Amino acid sequence: MKVTALIQNKRAVVVAIGDDRYLSRLRSSGIRPGAKIELVARTSSRGFLVKVDDTRLVLGYDLAEKIRCDYFT
Repeated sequence: MKVTALIQNKRAVVVAIGDDRYLSRLRSSGIRPGAKIELVARTSSRGFLVKVDDTRLVLGYDLAEKIRCDYFT
């Protein structure tokens, strides 16, 4: 599933990043395969406030669509 489909306050793990153009930018922010991610809130402008480790980031809808993740089993 994509970040846009996550349930709020439920933790997931990043499986892959679908677009190589954003890979280095996301990695420098802590978003990389294997990282734990949590959707904190959705913004009024179609953005997503996510928590990765101890960092909070706001992702735009298009960027959030490129991050695939899965819930813990």
